[in-house]
Amino acid sequence: MIALERASPGGYRSVRPRPPRGFAWREPFRGKRGDSVLARLTPVHAAKPPHTEDHHSQGLKKTGRAFDETQLVNALKQAEVAGGPQEMFGCAVASPKSRGNCWIPAGQGSRSICGCEVKNVRFRIFEDPGRVTLRAQLVCPSGERLETLPVVDREWVALLHGIMDHFKNQQPALQAARFLNGPLRRELMNSPNLFARIGLARGMEDEKCWLMLDSLFPQPKEAWLEMLNEG
Repeated sequence: MIALERASPGGYRSVRPRPPRGFAWREPFRGKRGDSVLARLTPVHAAKPPHTEDHHSQGLKKTGRAFDETQLVNALKQAEVAGGPQEMFGCAVASPKSRGNCWIPAGQGSRSICGCEVKNVRFRIFEDPGRVTLRAQLVCPSGERLETLPVVDREWVALLHGIMDHFKNQQPALQAARFLNGPLRRELMNSPNLFARIGLARGMEDEKCWLMLDSLFPQPKEAWLEMLNEG
């Protein structure tokens, strides 16, 4: 989970509150995207770059207020934003020779999350035994492309599974890709809230922090799945 904290009258900064115990919030997580919460945060002094947003917390307390999608996107645009991958994380982003995902070396960089305007978007679906993953190709304002970004936005992952369930007897991955890159892509490209947040995974055995699509706006809507029945 990552949140926005007011840094100045005209800006925000990203913070990543940890739960009181452990490193990850347990399911079911009681909050939803856009909720306003109160939290007492202290920086994690041993946080390994680029994940400098890590903070200790004593838990989150709901305020009863929430940002709607337009308000949230406007706030995200007042936080960390870059026009291309080389500006996103405070260090050079490595690109593979062939089409593939980018990364930065673990231990480098000054942040692990950044917003980006989206000039174009397309989706690909990868099927592995027992697992289906959604990946995105984004074109940044700089004209640079981010290829095969793993989509970890839980709402978009849930949407993918909903679409594939609809087509479960009709080549679901192929039909889902056509739907995502057809009617849903038009919805995205016509939305004033088209915006992405790119995050970095934590470096594992290969010591690479891979880029991932942390959040994609607009967020999926129930009406999108209803379009399947209309088709």
